[in-house]
Amino acid sequence: MDKAIPGWVGCVAMPPRPVVGLVAALLLLGAPARALAQETPISQATEAWEMGKVAQAGKLYEAALAGGGLTPSDTLAAFVRVGAWRATVGKNELALNALRNAAIIDPEFECPALGGPRAKALCEKARKEAAGLEKLTLSVEAPEGVKTDTDLVLAATLPESLAPLFEAMSLAVEDRPGHVVHAEERPLGDVGGSAGKGASARLEFTIPAAEIPVGSTLRVRVAVLDAQKNEWARASSNVRVAARSLPPPTVEAPSPPPPPPSRGFWHGPWPYVVGGAILASAVVTIAVAASAGGGDTVTLHAPTWQAASFSR
Repeated sequence: MDKAIPGWVGCVAMPPRPVVGLVAALLLLGAPARALAQETPISQATEAWEMGKVAQAGKLYEAALAGGGLTPSDTLAAFVRVGAWRATVGKNELALNALRNAAIIDPEFECPALGGPRAKALCEKARKEAAGLEKLTLSVEAPEGVKTDTDLVLAATLPESLAPLFEAMSLAVEDRPGHVVHAEERPLGDVGGSAGKGASARLEFTIPAAEIPVGSTLRVRVAVLDAQKNEWARASSNVRVAARSLPPPTVEAPSPPPPPPSRGFWHGPWPYVVGGAILASAVVTIAVAASAGGGDTVTLHAPTWQAASFSR
């Protein structure tokens, strides 16, 4: 027989029994994964709030704030909805305290309708009080780039008048989404600044060069934390890290050509010069000897066609 599923989802006709058994088995198999995905108090609180269960959601939001580790958006939502829930049960002062915290994070926070007119009045009061305070701003001072093998030094600042509300600042450095290469937390008890409105509390961080990947772009994220380690504000910046330069290639100078091999005396021009000198000397000697012998005719040794006779 068909049945109806009671509850906030409305009435739905049930399918035949065999199908029901199969669907139930699948739901049981998938239930552990869904339960694990919704185990955190903040996710359970958000689900309860969206279902209109204000009291249940308010308690879960309180547990989420006490457990810590919330992002700025979750911290803001938790304070606003805890304040609205407390207002519905007549805890006006406690409700106002939660809404004041929300106004520090965002002076223009939206007041939920589920809190009713009492919560709306308290929201307006908290926003007016926040208008006379400094706005929570967090900034990061970081260089655009850093050289290889150089420490990265950066600073985070927030209004000094609000610094006593917080416990610490956290730093996370990523070289790609989700991959943290450096993380640390510094207390805010000894931050420096100047007295008076508009003064800044400043905290410096140093990331050792050994922890910085070369040739990357770092995502630097700083957050201000309360005593439960919930984030109230975040600031981020990008820093380029220079790539490691390669040494210039070594170019060897070309070797001078080897000297020509020595060919000795007989392979040079000197034999011809000496031979020519000896031949000339012999010709002169012969001519002088012939002249001394008294002959009538002196014939110079010249080619036959140039021979000439001279008579005395």
